[in-house]
Amino acid sequence: MAWKEAVITNDGLSLLTECVLGGKLEITSAAGGENVSPAVSLMAMKEIAEPKRLLHIAKTERIENGVTVNVRVQNKGVSEEYCIKQIGLFARLEGSGAVPVLLAVIQDENGEIVPKEEDNPEYLLEYDFVIPVNNLENITVSVTPNTFATVEDLSEMNGHIENRSNPHEVTKAQVGLGNVPNVSTNEQTPTYTAPAAAAELASGEKFGTAMGKIAKAVKELIIHLADSVKHVTAAERTAWNGKAAGSHSHGAASQSANGFMSAADKAKLDGITAGANKYAHPVTSGNKHIPAGGSSGQILRWASDGTAVWGADNNTTYSNMGGASASAAGRAGLVPAPAAGAQGRYLRGDGTWQTPPDTNTTYSAATQSVNGLMSAADKKKLDGIAAGANAYAHPSYTARTGVPAANQTPAFGGMFSISQPVSDGSGHITGMNARTVKIPDTNASASAAGLMSAADKNKMNEIKISGINVTYGKETILRTTSGPISKTVTISHKTDIVFLWVLNHAAYRTLIVLNSYAGSDNLAGLFTVNLSQSASSATLKFTGGTNLDTTVYYAALRLS
Repeated sequence: MAWKEAVITNDGLSLLTECVLGGKLEITSAAGGENVSPAVSLMAMKEIAEPKRLLHIAKTERIENGVTVNVRVQNKGVSEEYCIKQIGLFARLEGSGAVPVLLAVIQDENGEIVPKEEDNPEYLLEYDFVIPVNNLENITVSVTPNTFATVEDLSEMNGHIENRSNPHEVTKAQVGLGNVPNVSTNEQTPTYTAPAAAAELASGEKFGTAMGKIAKAVKELIIHLADSVKHVTAAERTAWNGKAAGSHSHGAASQSANGFMSAADKAKLDGITAGANKYAHPVTSGNKHIPAGGSSGQILRWASDGTAVWGADNNTTYSNMGGASASAAGRAGLVPAPAAGAQGRYLRGDGTWQTPPDTNTTYSAATQSVNGLMSAADKKKLDGIAAGANAYAHPSYTARTGVPAANQTPAFGGMFSISQPVSDGSGHITGMNARTVKIPDTNASASAAGLMSAADKNKMNEIKISGINVTYGKETILRTTSGPISKTVTISHKTDIVFLWVLNHAAYRTLIVLNSYAGSDNLAGLFTVNLSQSASSATLKFTGGTNLDTTVYYAALRLS
């Protein structure tokens, strides 16, 4: 088997770029296919050729400038042999939750026959993928849990288990030994804080907390033992035990015999109703009760300070408002002679006395022709005013005439006019003023702001990642018949990573990824690409064998 067709896919290149910029790559799984794909389409592949088989990721190994991923083909559960011709790795950015994409693919048109399990139950085929990543901490690999271990795997594992020289270089600080005092058990010096109140010990609580509770309990015990008031002496106990039961009992007090209260107090207590108090209702003005009596239609009238009496509600109605029928005395505003009145009569609005009964008069609402609770003139004026009306007067405005100019589309550097409204102090538009606007036409430079030129826009379209220096180009190396070909390209800045797309005379294309740590790569046909660095620039050198036409597209990136 040659398995010479091996590429990192377009999706894989995007993931590796994210990894270079600080993202963390997670290689999730591997799969194999029973068919091959056209070589020119490998980089654009999204899936392994069908029918597809799931493979096992057994282990990984860190190497210089990358990581090796070991993929194993097993035949456990295989009932019919098949030929595996294509293998791919799937990956995603760690923590993104995205569906893994095809990272890299290798294939061979002849492939490898995988026998059925009953023919060769111990069959195992291994492939190592080398993924070029500089920051090795930014890549993780999910190892398949159900792959079996080889004798070599077990040997490595036993050697690691039997290694007593701390192969992982675990420190005292990592296991927390630095937090443990280096003293014997009986020399411990715990620290604690006693709680404000005594409390019971709780299972599982911290040693310092338990010591604080114990300290509080001991302190309370010492105080209690020193308190002579709370304890009975032997002499006191003997004296109390000698007292006859009931020798100091008292009967309940009555009105004639003392008990636990005097007889006088008992007599006084028996004469008081349960819940009684010494409240006395005030008799001053404002605190007297409504008098008894009264009937429907009567009202309370003032009689004296703080006292009211019932009386008739004799309202007086003014109907004519000083009309023409008033008597001379009424028109003069004088009360008629007393002889004309009598007890129980009342004075009318026309200046005459009215004989009882003194009944209430109903007032009608005013109209535009009859007085009432307002004059007829006021009623007429009110009817002519709309609800919510005010005295607002809208300012006058003479409208402008004419048709506005048509839509204008001036070129860069051209002029066009617009109309600007003019308003008064009340915020109303009173006119329009013409204004002229010029479209700027100055291109931006390295020191001055301005518009972007078409050339700069085309250049910007080629840059897919912001914040990096990029040099890109194309070199065509023509066929020669005498000796190897050679071409050198100088890049004006230091370069961290170079992507190269190579096309040769056989229409075979592949991608090369170089970085400052892996300075060269070799393709089929003895074609070699070399990257060298200086203090502030980089050089790409393409060399190859005779009789070879080659076109190289390259992009050199400085990640700074």
